[in-house]
Amino acid sequence: SDWVGLSDVVSSWSFADVDPTLQAARSILADHVEVVRTTLRCQNCWAMQGLWAVNGGGRALFGDLPLREKVSEMLRRYAVVENQMQQATVRGNEFSPEAACEISQELQDWPFDTDDPNVGVARLWLELYKDSEGRSTRRLDGAVKGTSALTRE
Repeated sequence: SDWVGLSDVVSSWSFADVDPTLQAARSILADHVEVVRTTLRCQNCWAMQGLWAVNGGGRALFGDLPLREKVSEMLRRYAVVENQMQQATVRGNEFSPEAACEISQELQDWPFDTDDPNVGVARLWLELYKDSEGRSTRRLDGAVKGTSALTRE
């Protein structure tokens, strides 16, 4: 939908205020604003980025400046936290205990919706790390048992 275009047309409407088409357009815009408010309450920044893009960076929020400012601030904070999470997982290519600790901390500190794809990637990284750690432990255990069996002979 062209939220910005619809918002512009409604804003510049100079005819009867009771026109059914105008009322329908206002209702559609109000529903869109409610979706934005709900997304803001849920702290679903991933979805909000899409909403923000289709409504022209907030222009289609029909003059609701406080809502636009809240969304803009949330998306600014999200960009910082998202970057930190992505950097932690990129640095995690070394598959070290330090990287696992950093990624775990980023997950604990994540202030937004936990269904975010960045959280999913971090959780997957930790699962892979734990699997790798488990395999290494089993190999080491097998090597120790093999060595101790040889020394007993």
